[in-house]
Amino acid sequence: MTSTHAQVPYADRMRGLVPSGIRKALIAANQPGLVSLAGGVPATESLPAERFQAAFAQVLRADPGRFLQYGHTEGYAPLRELIAERTNRFGSTFTADRILVTNGSQQGLDLVGRLLLNPGDKVVVESPSYLGALETFRQYQVGFEVIPSDDEGPDVNALAALLAADRDHRLRLFYTMPNFANPTGVTMSLPRRRALMNVVTRFGIHVLEDDAYGELRYGGSTLPSLASFDTDGLVIYSGSFSKVLSPGLRIGWLASSEALVEPLQSLKERSDLHSATGAQMAVAELLSDGFLDTHVPDLISLYRARRDAMLTELGRGLPAEVRHTRPDGGFFVWCVLPSQLDGGELLARAAAHRVAFVPGAEFHAGGGSPNTVRLSFSGLPPDLVTEAVRRFGAVLADAVALPAVR
Repeated sequence: MTSTHAQVPYADRMRGLVPSGIRKALIAANQPGLVSLAGGVPATESLPAERFQAAFAQVLRADPGRFLQYGHTEGYAPLRELIAERTNRFGSTFTADRILVTNGSQQGLDLVGRLLLNPGDKVVVESPSYLGALETFRQYQVGFEVIPSDDEGPDVNALAALLAADRDHRLRLFYTMPNFANPTGVTMSLPRRRALMNVVTRFGIHVLEDDAYGELRYGGSTLPSLASFDTDGLVIYSGSFSKVLSPGLRIGWLASSEALVEPLQSLKERSDLHSATGAQMAVAELLSDGFLDTHVPDLISLYRARRDAMLTELGRGLPAEVRHTRPDGGFFVWCVLPSQLDGGELLARAAAHRVAFVPGAEFHAGGGSPNTVRLSFSGLPPDLVTEAVRRFGAVLADAVALPAVR
């Protein structure tokens, strides 16, 4: 920070605000010849450019006034109808008037934080948890209560104990990603979902269900959303088209109770008036003509092959002391390394091997666990995924003085 910046009287919420570890890793990955397992980005070749070109031309030609004029804060009405139908495929019963279109799911997280959190409040999260959510909530000067998780999801008994001990009612929100979580890839089991919602209903805490990866399932059975079990309007469901259509269009949504949807709309209106109408119209076109329903199976085939390449190479090319998840969907594999290793230090070593990944420590709201890393398979074809994991193995071999990996 320069001396000029040091003199700026920033708001209190700016204290401790620093670039995230993901951003640092993405910057480090932007080097010629480097293969990156860092960014959780869709495969560029999967983005349906030609279909969007046609869709934009169609909706602009059909209704140029609506395309180019100011729109409604809550979103383009035909798209909200289509979003409600798509969300309800996972068992919920949202109507279009309960849908708020957002500038990506990240804006949705921010709106929920602005609506529910005061300085000094606490958010319950799993360890590890999505870094983008942690950073969003921190700006509202809250604390975190961390509960452990396993390969079936969060520890429901730990959540119940926290809520039972919350005498001053500062636990305002539980944030979770039930399907193919970022960063672990873990999916919450059906019994755990039921048990979780029983606890939520008993104590009356709001839940932010982040389902950014829900449609990208490569194995196992489709599971009902947490919102499908909600009888008291406690679950706020966050969805996104970023992973299945385009992250650049920034079209996400919140589905919430009647009591929450209007204040959420008011907050969005004060933030950006509305999301881009033309982009919403184009996305509605691709949903209404059935394109997305045929596109998602192609995405599943593409990403399954990349996941399988990563899991295969992790299984045969890394030291036995390295443990990793085996996700049924999404973009990520989570690795737990020998305790003496530090993911941040490994990333510094990784440049020499022309590979990048994301250190895991910042995904832990309570700190600790530096011996973890997140690997993303989504952005590379299978052969480069294999090569990147080999290079990652070489980084580990250098760090622990084990025999080099092939």
